[in-house]
Amino acid sequence: MALGSICLLYACLSATFIAATASSREHNVVAVGEGGGGIKYRAAAYEHEPHQGLPVSRSGALDIMMQNLADFESATEAFSRAGTAQIIVFPEDGITGLLVSKMEFYAEPMPNLTRIVRQRVVPCAEAESATATPVLRRLSCMAIKYGTVVVANMADKDVATGHLYNTDVAFDTDGRLLMKYHKEHLFFEQQFTPGSAHPEHAPVFRTSFGVTFGLCTCYDILFPAPCQQNVLAHGATELAFPTAWMNAGPLLYSTGIQQSFSAMLGVNVIAANAHLPAFRFTGSGVYAAGGNPLQTYIERAGDPSISAKLLSADLVSGQARHSAVAERLEPLPLVAMDSTTAERFKAETPYKYEFLSRHASSLEVCEGAFCCLVTYQFDNATISSGLFGEHFALGVFNGTKPRQPVTFWAQTCAVIKCFDGLVSSCSNSSPTATVQSRFTHLSVSARFDKSVDETRLYPVVMTSGASLVDMATDVAVRRAAENVWSLRIKSPLAVSAVGFFAHPALTAR
Repeated sequence: MALGSICLLYACLSATFIAATASSREHNVVAVGEGGGGIKYRAAAYEHEPHQGLPVSRSGALDIMMQNLADFESATEAFSRAGTAQIIVFPEDGITGLLVSKMEFYAEPMPNLTRIVRQRVVPCAEAESATATPVLRRLSCMAIKYGTVVVANMADKDVATGHLYNTDVAFDTDGRLLMKYHKEHLFFEQQFTPGSAHPEHAPVFRTSFGVTFGLCTCYDILFPAPCQQNVLAHGATELAFPTAWMNAGPLLYSTGIQQSFSAMLGVNVIAANAHLPAFRFTGSGVYAAGGNPLQTYIERAGDPSISAKLLSADLVSGQARHSAVAERLEPLPLVAMDSTTAERFKAETPYKYEFLSRHASSLEVCEGAFCCLVTYQFDNATISSGLFGEHFALGVFNGTKPRQPVTFWAQTCAVIKCFDGLVSSCSNSSPTATVQSRFTHLSVSARFDKSVDETRLYPVVMTSGASLVDMATDVAVRRAAENVWSLRIKSPLAVSAVGFFAHPALTAR
């Protein structure tokens, strides 16, 4: 995912029969916010470096996937040993790996969605020797064995058409297959067919512990449907988010986008990323509604090398009203890019950067008609100590990323720490860098395209080392005027990247 997400997907595997029964759980209802009630539950995200290879047969693919499922089971067992374990989310590509020569070797013929929703489908109940879906079966048995809802990512094969789909699956604590979702927005995944919205069943599921989750995958998160619509139209108060996200500057970093979704939509988010830091795949987290990062992980340069990271935290459901945004908005109708603008954006537009002065207090940078304004002040200690080796720039982008098969219109307004005093270094900046300079005041604002609403806007605040703040308490995000959004830090911060990423509607080519 250069620019956000390079996701693939597949899955399969031989399974061992697991005899166990699902443990019953009391719903732990607690007070939430203004007199409401929510269910407290414990959630986990598992960042994982998959075993992978280039098998030349179905059995070779099964061997690889078996190794990855064994890792998943070890993680689920560890999560369960630590106490009450109610849902665990695994990464996109975590079962198959990202290196796949023939997706057919990995795919399984899953039941259709209508059958899943209307009937009781428990793959673990099938005989191991007779099953045509060994991956589904093992995940189902895992959910039963540990009494935990399991969300994973695999490949679905439509036997009638031969089409393959990048697919999320969710199992309840009794092994029942609750939902499957075909990823709609593919990113360089030529072996898959894009999914399409089901006319009756949105990718939303309700667990046995009484909480309603939405499902979406990786690149999907940058589009209004299905991720945001699961919350706004289909009753989800939490997001289960398998991803294989390649971090890209200045703002498209996994944990920043995950937190931003939680902040803008006001929902709990459980996000599990693939772990391949050499290729910039890293960054997972568990976020409370409003963008509070309870547990997050992103590997930085110099960190000890690991192959997996299990993150867990307690969440309370039903907090969708607690958005970090000052006013909740109704989704706006999509507006087509006019033909003149579309023609202008045929070639990829570079970022435009200008450096912030240590002694000025504001800077405006425009790219065409799109302008970003930053007002700022460094603390006196930063100025007097002479930390002039750190250079900050305001970067503006307004254009498309016409990388086939994806045409991507973005508007970005970001203050970032550059590597040095050359503008060219800003393009390769990383929010994982250490920052010493502190801003006592920092506000970023811009007037975005009229199609940009809260389903297409991502405020990101990353501090030194890509650490996150609580978006609900430490950042103010608001719509200041028609199509004008502003972001302001509420206390002094050493920031590495701050600003907005917006994804306007692009309906003209």
